[in-house]
Amino acid sequence: MPLREVPEALDAARPLACRDWGFQTGNFKRALDGRGVFLKTPHLNTFHSAPVKPDIHSEQFLHLLMRRQLKLSIACALCFLLVLLGLPLANYFLPELMATRIGGFTLTWFLLGIGFFPAVWCISFYFIRRSIALENQEVAEVQGGDKLKS
Repeated sequence: MPLREVPEALDAARPLACRDWGFQTGNFKRALDGRGVFLKTPHLNTFHSAPVKPDIHSEQFLHLLMRRQLKLSIACALCFLLVLLGLPLANYFLPELMATRIGGFTLTWFLLGIGFFPAVWCISFYFIRRSIALENQEVAEVQGGDKLKS
């Protein structure tokens, strides 16, 4: 595919991800964006430089933190769905086991009455602790980067 030059205004308006991947040649990086246009953009030699920490007030930092918290949220939501849907599925697939009597209650009612809310509390406790730890980790990385600069 021939290399087509793209005007700077159009090139700057495209998302960074479209311009950032590709292979290097000389002083330019050639990357294929979503529309099949090769872009020719000047770049820094990022392969040999130290990783740059994002500024705490930048969009990049915010997106990094949000991505980590999204992964945590999805993991906790999946655990909640497992607990929520596990009891009806256990009733369907293991009816004899779930009809077992414990302290005058069937195992189904025992798990629903005694086990469900503590399981939700445990998921919530884990989410809150892990979320705070993620934020503290980001702050520590930024503060550590600031100490290196001064």
